[in-house]
Amino acid sequence: MLILRRRKRKILKSSDTHSHHTPGNQAMLEKTTAQFIDCKKIKSDQTIAPDQEILNVLHTPGHTDDSITFMATDFLVTGDTLFNGTIGKSKSISQV
Repeated sequence: MLILRRRKRKILKSSDTHSHHTPGNQAMLEKTTAQFIDCKKIKSDQTIAPDQEILNVLHTPGHTDDSITFMATDFLVTGDTLFNGTIGKSKSISQV
């Protein structure tokens, strides 16, 4: 939070790309005016548009079975999708 303040930046939106990255959400939301996008309430192949940025929601199991990716025109938000099964223990694509 200190770095954001020093750089005069704000957190506008917050989300989780999978289920176990939730412990700090409430504290962060209480310290900001950020809107939380609850990934448990959105579905794969759904399109959402926070602040007019079109994001396609893709189910991308790997690190966890419920992992999702947000895909925009020129960027992706993947969370831990690249960690297949557990952190640092990725399988080859033929094992997925």
